[in-house]
Amino acid sequence: MNYALAACRGQTDVMFGADTGAAIYICEGCSIRADCLDEALKTHPAEQWGIWAGLDAKGLFRELMARGMSVPERNDGRDPVPFSVGVDYRPEKSAAWGGTDRCAK
Repeated sequence: MNYALAACRGQTDVMFGADTGAAIYICEGCSIRADCLDEALKTHPAEQWGIWAGLDAKGLFRELMARGMSVPERNDGRDPVPFSVGVDYRPEKSAAWGGTDRCAK
């Protein structure tokens, strides 16, 4: 991925700050948004900070589920999903994989 082309280049404070709306707006018109999302999905969303391709950590989890991808393992060995994302991330339970349980609790 060519970060030099990223719309957020040089805007670290915005992308990793409290105003997520501004960060999401920056991502909307970015020419490398698809590449950024692909790169972000390689890392466990709970270990991501800020906004990536217009998504926060919950949005990244939802994108993983929509693509039918497995959640990457965390590097710190902690709970793989520390918050509810409205979808059970476990393949054997998720409707995305043919299961019946729809909510991570």
